[in-house]
Amino acid sequence: MASTFKNETYVLGREIMIYQLPTNTRGNWYCRFKNPSGRTTYVRKSLKTSDLGLATQKAINLYNDMNAKIRLGAGVVETNWAMIFDLFIEDLSPRRQQLARDYNRRYWSPFFGDLKRFPDLYQINDEDLKSFWSWRLNYWERNETTRSASKEKYKTSMNSLRLEGYALKHFLVKAFHRNYIGSLPEIIFQNKNHAKVTNLPVKNRRGRFDQESAQIMRHWWSDTHKKLVRSRDGFTVKQASKDSRPKEERWKFKKDERIIFNHPFNRYNTALTYAITITASNTGLRPVEIVKLKWQDLELWPDPDDGTEYTMIQVSDEVSKVKKQRDVIARDYRETYDRLIMFQYEWERYFGRPVDPEDFIFASSGSKLKGEAATRPCAPHQSIRNLLMKLGIYTQTVKGVEVPRTLYSFRAMFITEALARSMDIYTLARACGTSIEMIQKHYDYNQNLAFRKDITRHMKYLKMAGGPVE
Repeated sequence: MASTFKNETYVLGREIMIYQLPTNTRGNWYCRFKNPSGRTTYVRKSLKTSDLGLATQKAINLYNDMNAKIRLGAGVVETNWAMIFDLFIEDLSPRRQQLARDYNRRYWSPFFGDLKRFPDLYQINDEDLKSFWSWRLNYWERNETTRSASKEKYKTSMNSLRLEGYALKHFLVKAFHRNYIGSLPEIIFQNKNHAKVTNLPVKNRRGRFDQESAQIMRHWWSDTHKKLVRSRDGFTVKQASKDSRPKEERWKFKKDERIIFNHPFNRYNTALTYAITITASNTGLRPVEIVKLKWQDLELWPDPDDGTEYTMIQVSDEVSKVKKQRDVIARDYRETYDRLIMFQYEWERYFGRPVDPEDFIFASSGSKLKGEAATRPCAPHQSIRNLLMKLGIYTQTVKGVEVPRTLYSFRAMFITEALARSMDIYTLARACGTSIEMIQKHYDYNQNLAFRKDITRHMKYLKMAGGPVE
């Protein structure tokens, strides 16, 4: 069989073959030698030069470098980012896998996967990580795609950078322990005073509902509940005649609420957004917990002492963020249970079958569209964002920074209102599956004015100026 090479020559006692390819119009030289790691038979590399003398020197250096790496314990002759990412992504939990894939698509692969920048990632060092964070902080200025949750234009929060840093650390530490990189660089970004970093106090990293925005939210809950009940058999909107309306307001140009409440997909997602937000505000469940609840976790519990009925939700250790089982009691007695039973009607209407105990309560509407046999948890963040933007309460201004409200804000509503009602912090921490320290660190932002009656409580016989009149 005719050789596919031309001008073959050998160096180092035939250890290395240097050759050209007939199809290469530039006349560049290539080399081939046995893979010292044994993972493949040969290493084949372009030497990127048409000069034979320079190509020979490059081939010898490459051969020596790769053999030295293997003698020093390296796991492979060459390391690239795609190999590291693919090897260790499955070691993460499903949620962290999703985050890592997002980071990789947007940041890691374009930087660490650049073979011109990193022909061999084995030699990665502290300076490379500094270059990465500098590149990363300027990403949004280079890419003007609008970010839905950005607090300041072209800036990134310190919390986001820290979360990303720990995800990146997982891959580099694993690679170091397997000898895929020669040393472990300093990974976590530390410069919170950088000009491109938003560094809000820990209590203000997510938007909170104040009295005004909470009232707007409650009005939407009440209005949506009425419309869902009223439109079970078809929703109608009383309208003026077509000819009596201005041209720009005619039905052809302006949609009314029939397209929301009469369309199965739109109706289900509206009902889901209603149910999940009001449930979070009455239970304090975390987003990561509430989306994984199943119908078997919901229970109406009658108190054997006085017959009072409570909504009880079981959070299993698999669902709990802190991996501890707990029972959650809604603050509004049985009303949360009744709302979820009302939502069950919408659920069954949309999916066309009775719920199964193993079905997710807040099931993704896409489960039906894709014809999947089993439901899967919803991802309600975009629909909640759209709703809050429509209501004009998507962001909260904190120290001049626009902080977005999210599903987490409804958990914060439950906690801060419980504190304002003087619920003791131990009971509150148990109810929310967290610690007293975390409540104090992240949620206790109420002003003392909210506790004015407790602060000014005195013995009955003491009379104070400005006090209540008996």
